[in-house]
Amino acid sequence: MSRVYNDYYFEKEDVLYTLEKLGMSVRLLNVWVNEPMGLENARYILEKNANQKFNWFSKDMIKELVEEEAQWTLIAINQDT
Repeated sequence: MSRVYNDYYFEKEDVLYTLEKLGMSVRLLNVWVNEPMGLENARYILEKNANQKFNWFSKDMIKELVEEEAQWTLIAINQDT
């Protein structure tokens, strides 16, 4: 794997960890970033709580996080039935 992919993957993991620490869901983050100045405000809050700079944080990353969460939800539902 390339270094860029690794950086992106680990940054996604750090974003998820920070969201969990804040008690915020990925779906709420998705709504938040679609508001005016939402992406910039979300980046600021996440970076301050993670004590690191997120270089790859974007609407595309959030879209991927929402899609991955939906996939895991479907897998969990299918396992329960």
